[in-house]
Parts: sequence; structure tokens; C-alpha cells
Amino acid sequence: MDIVNEYKKLNSIATQQGVVVFGEGNDVNIPVSELKQSFNLDCAVYNRSFPYVSPDNAAELYDKIVKPLNPDTLLLHVSAEYVKLPAEEFPKKYAELLRHIKSVNKRCRVIVISNGSKTIDETLKNVAESENCEYVDLLIASAWDPLATKAAAAFVKDMGINRFVDRQPVFDLIKIFFGFERTVRAF
Repeated sequence: MDIVNEYKKLNSIATQQGVVVFGEGNDVNIPVSELKQSFNLDCAVYNRSFPYVSPDNAAELYDKIVKPLNPDTLLLHVSAEYVKLPAEEFPKKYAELLRHIKSVNKRCRVIVISNGSKTIDETLKNVAESENCEYVDLLIASAWDPLATKAAAAFVKDMGINRFVDRQPVFDLIKIFFGFERTVRAF
């Protein structure tokens, strides 16, 4: 079974209006369900990443797989194929993707996640800002203490406070999901 059909089946039982990771490459392996349990996240979270996302298929994949989830928050981590475009095309095509996503779901909080290259990240940041989206640099995940975050999340939950009622604290989510490799080493 291909990944698109697998995601369609999962979407048929999924709760709408949660957090969706729409990434590429190794993002496919982010175990959001396990991380949700481990860090006591009280929001619906889904990983709808693909091994390969290009400027030619990104909007189509979004429409087929992410749009049906009607996410409140989208963690967008697709840029590897975009950076292969000519320098003047990269920001245009990425902006087109952001505009498409926002036209399909006007209430969605779109967070563009950094690529890891200073030059590319500067472009991603500028495009995100120009399209009224947020931008987060993955360097925040490298300076993160997963054990402290887990302890704090457990304490807050034990106190009866739901920190995810309105909007998910995006920095915590990004640190948890994209700092996963470091998380595994800490336990």
C-alpha cells in the first residue's frame, strides 16, 4: 500500500483541527503518537510527512492528505526540493505553496520550519513573514532538555491545567517533534 492511501485511511478515523506535521524525508519517522503520550500533549497530532515532496506535488499532497484534517496548526517542513530550484524561483514557489495552504484553510496557523542552511533559512524566514506565517529555527530543538520538558508537562497536567486549550505552544511542539533524535538519546 502506498503512503497516500495509508494516510487516507488514517484520516478517516482522525480528529480534525489538531496539529499536523507536513514534512519530508526523515520527518516520516517522527513518532508523534508516542511523543504525544510521553509528553502529555492534550491535542490531536498527526504526522503526514512524505519521503519526497517537490514544488510540483506539494499542493496536491496537501490537498489530498492534510486538508481533510482541517488543522489548526501546520508545522511545514518541506524545502529540500525547493532549494534545488533556481535562486529566483525558490521564494516564488514556496510563497505559492503557503498561499495555497492559507487559501484552503484560512484559520490554519502555518509555521515554516527551518532547513538547517543559513542561506536557505533566511529565505524561508522572509517568505514566511511575507505570507503572514510564522517561522521557527530548528536550532531551538538543539538547545532543549527533553527530561525537563517532560517533567514540566507532567507537573502542569497534575495541577489540572490544560496548556493546549486555545493554541498549542508551538515552540514546545517543535522541540518535541523535531528534537526527537535527541529525545531518544536522553531516555
